[in-house]
Amino acid sequence: MDKKGLSSEHQTPTLQQALNFALQHHTTGDLQKAEAIYEQIIQTNPDHPIALHLLGVIAHQKGENDRAIDIITKALFIKPDFPEAHCNLGNALKESGKFEDAVIEYNKAISIKPDFAEVYSNLGNAFVELDRLNEAIVNYSKAIEINPEYAEAHTNLGNALKELGNLDEAVISHNRSITIKPDFAEAHYNLGFALQELGWLDEVVASYLKAITNKPDYVEAHCNLGNALHDLGELDEAIASYRKAIELKPDYAEAFNNIRLSLPALCYEIITDDRDTSSIEKIIDTLPTPPEPDIIRLQLKSLTGENIQETWEYVVGHLPTPQSETLQNNNKIGGPSVIVPENYLERRVVALLHFGRSGSGYLHSLLDSHPSVSTLPGVYMSGFFGRQVWKQVSCGGFQELPEQFSALYKVLFDARHPGKIPPAFIGDGYASKSVGVKEGFVEMGPNRDTPLTLDRSQFLENLGEIINGFATINHGQFFEAIHHAYEKTLGNDFSDKKLIFYHLHKIDPYGMANFVKYFPTAQLLMIIRNPVQSCESWIRQLASPEYENAYKAYNDIVSRMNLMLLNLNFPAFRTQDCAAVRLEDIKIKPEATMGRLCDYLGIKETASLYESTMRGLKWWGDPSSRLFGRTHDTESWEDDPIRAETGFLFSPMDQFVLNTLFYPLSARFGYVEQNDVQFRKDLREIRPLLDKPLDFEKRLAERFLPDYPDLQITGVFKSFHAVLIGLWRILDEQGTYPYMIKVLPE
Repeated sequence: MDKKGLSSEHQTPTLQQALNFALQHHTTGDLQKAEAIYEQIIQTNPDHPIALHLLGVIAHQKGENDRAIDIITKALFIKPDFPEAHCNLGNALKESGKFEDAVIEYNKAISIKPDFAEVYSNLGNAFVELDRLNEAIVNYSKAIEINPEYAEAHTNLGNALKELGNLDEAVISHNRSITIKPDFAEAHYNLGFALQELGWLDEVVASYLKAITNKPDYVEAHCNLGNALHDLGELDEAIASYRKAIELKPDYAEAFNNIRLSLPALCYEIITDDRDTSSIEKIIDTLPTPPEPDIIRLQLKSLTGENIQETWEYVVGHLPTPQSETLQNNNKIGGPSVIVPENYLERRVVALLHFGRSGSGYLHSLLDSHPSVSTLPGVYMSGFFGRQVWKQVSCGGFQELPEQFSALYKVLFDARHPGKIPPAFIGDGYASKSVGVKEGFVEMGPNRDTPLTLDRSQFLENLGEIINGFATINHGQFFEAIHHAYEKTLGNDFSDKKLIFYHLHKIDPYGMANFVKYFPTAQLLMIIRNPVQSCESWIRQLASPEYENAYKAYNDIVSRMNLMLLNLNFPAFRTQDCAAVRLEDIKIKPEATMGRLCDYLGIKETASLYESTMRGLKWWGDPSSRLFGRTHDTESWEDDPIRAETGFLFSPMDQFVLNTLFYPLSARFGYVEQNDVQFRKDLREIRPLLDKPLDFEKRLAERFLPDYPDLQITGVFKSFHAVLIGLWRILDEQGTYPYMIKVLPE
């Protein structure tokens, strides 16, 4: 925070001495003493703008951004031409997620003080959050023009250039920052991040190590060092880096997640007799912070074919209890502990899941306008039960719940908003930017010119009224209250909505466990299509030659394929009422299929089930789909994805391997005729193939950059083949996947 603007004009010597004394404490980091002196000054001089401003700065430094905003606003009311205060108010607003308001304050500071380099850099940061990267670059460049030695602006510029894909220029900017400030840990870290995109692994490792040398407690650098070491196949060193990150920050979910992602590679070394199983158990046993170790153990047992239901129940059981996360409504005195509005306890909840590229958005759009269904647009809420979301929503207490929620989910009120939403899982890039654009919600209606919007003020008023009907509220109850407020804002009667249809989308163990903790009777509905076709469609863009870093493309492809394969055998499919519907059936025989679906969901069949809409507006599909901008009438389009031939990426041998591993699902859902004798023969035939790269892997490996090791040494290869072999072992021993999803009832 900028602490300039301390003119002694019109100050008495005693007051100026007190201010200087406070500033000395402030500058050396003794915030408590500085704060006490600022407050003493304000007690005798309530309209002292400098003391108010600096007291607000301390509030921001302590993370009390709402208080900082209030105090600095008071200082600016007294002294409107105070550029440092405008800058620091902008910083507090930015930290509160109010990026547009921050931009306004930064511009006010610049209008008063045009050569204020720090403000230009901060303005660039706000534009990055708004996904206005070109404007960010302009402002970083202006800061550097004013102050060529501004190391922070150089590395910020590098980050923005990286986001735009200008990796070589990004590296130059980070190196300039380091030249100016050789011990700048963040610049070394940012350089490593850019180099990782370029695939210069040796330089990546060196950059992260320099960041750690200059800042030994740099948690993110330890974690990303682990990622680079994993890419190099140095698994023990990678695990050591992740564990160091956890040692520094015991609740650092990213490090736990990276250990989980490294687990298949460790299992591969068990398969090849290079590692003992007990070594993995030891790693898990030493990890703190339940339920994260339990989630890692769940994946281990999934790969080794053990009984995973008990472990899954252990994951659910080690989450914080609903009671421990309950907020008290202090405005409500007496009465029962909870007042639940009518029908809340009677309402069914169904979570929608995808399987590869299977059309979950399309199915959601068919159910959206059903009079008995309450559902929010697309995947906006897919991460609502993920890590830290309730903590973020509830941080301001009961009465601030509506405002905090709306700050996190701004896209709900305008699909054009570029801000992030809470991710469905760690590393979920889908939630990072422009979700409304990605979902096709900015081109709605018959002319594709209407974005989805919602009256924010009315929603907040409705939500506030609804939750005030509760004496206490928890995460799950607030989830229902959000739907209630949403329907009321649209003019609908929530008592007519017998079903909440929740687009959970992806199976993340934490998010799924947290969801079923609050809704133990929830149904799970998955939409599937021909598995190998669905898989190839989902990874098609990643396999494009336009990706310069073929290893990164390979990593992303394997991540998606592993997710599909492991979701064949997930324990929640046994503990919950669950079923899957085929995309092909919805398109080819819609009446019969939607009738069965209505029976499963407990709703009546209506004409709206055959129209693709969101909030009553025509939806033209996923912009990344070949059908975007057209209808989903399969009889009209020969190039409908469900008619596509596989083979773009997967060779006949690849397809044989994958079709064999997908066989239990394919047979259950009628994609192939059941022939268990042939399946057993195929299973024996593919086993030797699983020790070697598949054909698509070989083709991608030919494009790896020189810094990468041979394909079979990489952590990604080991992860993928551990999953392939792990599933093969389950099929060899049991003949099927014991936790596979069921067919939609007839």
